[in-house]
Amino acid sequence: MTRNEYLNVLYHSLTFLPDEERLALVRSYDDYIESSLRQGRSEEELYRELGDPSELALRIRGARQTPPRPDPRPMPPPAPYPIEPPAPRTGGPARWLGMGIVLFFLNLAAVPTGIGLWSALASFGAASVAALFAPFAVLLDWVRIQEFYPATLFASIAATGAGLLMMALFVLLFKAACRATAAYARWNLRTWRGW
Repeated sequence: MTRNEYLNVLYHSLTFLPDEERLALVRSYDDYIESSLRQGRSEEELYRELGDPSELALRIRGARQTPPRPDPRPMPPPAPYPIEPPAPRTGGPARWLGMGIVLFFLNLAAVPTGIGLWSALASFGAASVAALFAPFAVLLDWVRIQEFYPATLFASIAATGAGLLMMALFVLLFKAACRATAAYARWNLRTWRGW
C-alpha cells in the first residue's frame, strides 16, 4: 500500500467527522509519515505501527466517542484525498459584465432610496439641532420685540429637552446608516467580483 492509498482510505473512513476536521486529521497523519520517512523509517514499518486505516478510523471514533453521522450520499469511489481545498471561482469577463448589468438595474432603485433615507436622516438631525437652540431663538425674539413671555421660555426649554433626546437618537441612526451604506457597498463589490 502506498502512502496516498493509505491516506485515501483513512480519509474515506473518517466520514463521521466534519469535512474540515477530517482533512486536518489526514494532513496531520501525512505530516507524521513525512517526518518519519525523513528519519529513515520505512513505509511498511509505519503502516504496521499505525495499523489498518479503517481500524485507525474506528479507534479515532472510539476516542472521540462521537456517534456516527448518517451520510445520505452514496459512498464515492476512492479517489485521492483533497490536499488543498478548491480555489474559489472568480468568474471571467462575461460574468463581471452580466453582474455589472444586474447590479446597475438593482442600484437604479436602491441608490435613490438610500439617498432619500440619508436626506430624511439629515433633516432629522437639523430638526434636533434647531430644537437644541430654541432658547437662543426666544432670546433673539425678546431682544427684537422687547417683550418677554414666560410661556415661550418654558416651551423653548421643553424643546431643548426634546432636542437632546432627538440628538441622541440621531447619533445612533447616523452610525447605523453609515454601517448599512458601507455594508451595501461591500456587498455590491463582492457580488460583482464573484466572491
